Amino acid sequence: MSELNFTHSNGNKVKLNTPSTLSGNVTINLPNTSGTLGLADTGAGFVAEGGVESTYESGGTTYMLHTFLTSGVFRCNQDRTIDFLLVGGGGGSAGAEGSYGASGGGGGGGIVEGTSFALSAGTYVVTVGAGGASSNTTTVAGNGGDTTFAGVTAKGGGGGADYGSTGADGGSGGGGAEPYTGPGGEIQSSQNSGISNIQQFGFDGGQGGNYTGSPTGGGGGGGAGGAGAQPTSTDHNNSVGGAAGAGRANSITGTSTTYGRGGIGGGSGQLFAEPGLNGRGDGATGATANHPYEGLGANGGTGIVIIRYTI
Repeated sequence: MSELNFTHSNGNKVKLNTPSTLSGNVTINLPNTSGTLGLADTGAGFVAEGGVESTYESGGTTYMLHTFLTSGVFRCNQDRTIDFLLVGGGGGSAGAEGSYGASGGGGGGGIVEGTSFALSAGTYVVTVGAGGASSNTTTVAGNGGDTTFAGVTAKGGGGGADYGSTGADGGSGGGGAEPYTGPGGEIQSSQNSGISNIQQFGFDGGQGGNYTGSPTGGGGGGGAGGAGAQPTSTDHNNSVGGAAGAGRANSITGTSTTYGRGGIGGGSGQLFAEPGLNGRGDGATGATANHPYEGLGANGGTGIVIIRYTI
């Protein structure tokens, strides 16, 4: 039952008890009044809130989106089947040491796609992974933060490495450094055991190159759509490092958008790293140095959560 309380103009109070749901409008005639009171159906149906809410139509179907660029709360009053996209934060990149160094690119954030996912009524904390922090030379940059929703985790991308260091494991692995240090591996595929109706994406980073002889350069960070690469002689001749791992395109918003790209490895000639794109979970690019000037690393891009259902 639902309780409704009214106050008459003379100060007297009226309390009405109505069913929790009504099949149609109900008119209640109160004594000593010249009008009637109409009560609409109080069964609200499915109601959800949280994030930035928007709608779009495709193929005659209207979709509601809840987009979280920062952490927040999602609430719904009934069980519902939903689709979702989770992207972890991208990995950062290290500075390039000041002789001829080049650092590896940051790994892209891991991606989890949920389709026809059964969500129970309730309140859910939504955590959006931060971008991994840049670091100093001869170290490994920070991993991106994990993105979580409804017990599902998209891992943050691994940090890229500088001289003598190994790239970090992550949703996609960070790129290795010179001379020939190993990359980080992807760990997204080992997450979310036993959860149905999801797909997960992440790839390894690329190994670093030579320090002074061809091919120099840092390894590319892994992406959600492909592995990062070790530098080649062609890359060396173009003063770039290993190729970045591709991201993964997703159309949950009605528009194809690429998420979770790795960062290209640093090459040669002083060049500061570029940060990953926020809201996409991209890894930072690697940095390069030109004696005696060091190159600075950069932060990875923040992740995102998008929840979708039909209305």
